[in-house]
Amino acid sequence: MGLRDVRLYLSLHERYGPRNMRQASSSSSEKRVHETELSGGHDGGPTRPSKRANRALGKQEARPAAQEPRVHECTTCRKAFPCPSNLTVHVRVHTGERPFSCHACGDAFARSGDLARHVRTHIGDKPHRCDTCGDAFAESGNLAMHVRTHTGDKPHRCDTCGKAFADSGNLAVRTH
Repeated sequence: MGLRDVRLYLSLHERYGPRNMRQASSSSSEKRVHETELSGGHDGGPTRPSKRANRALGKQEARPAAQEPRVHECTTCRKAFPCPSNLTVHVRVHTGERPFSCHACGDAFARSGDLARHVRTHIGDKPHRCDTCGDAFAESGNLAMHVRTHTGDKPHRCDTCGKAFADSGNLAVRTH
């Protein structure tokens, strides 16, 4: 393919746009240009000229512009999320929707992962084991709290009296 063909393709592309190139390509030379690798983009590929076309025109390879991160915003509280699936799960906080139900007890959950964790309570699956004493737990957070019984770690401290607790729940119920 010569420089003339590349220039013809680019001028047609500019005049008719990527969606109408097949209609614009009526002459045999236009069809030949369109059917080459330069036609990428009309079938879902990149819409800019190929590396080969840029080389033929003596241009540097076209660099794609940096894409702005897509933001999906909650219409209720305006919180933004990078993925639409994260927004879908978040909206359930406002609607109260809980589409994932336990077949054993009927408890419902907003996220499938929460249901999967809950189901372990029915089947007795306890994959998290303490290296010190061998006790097993269904949830990793419960194991982490249990390990503190061996280490004596008490990371939750009362701002009023300074007393420390291994479990944040014990700090929350603290009254003076």
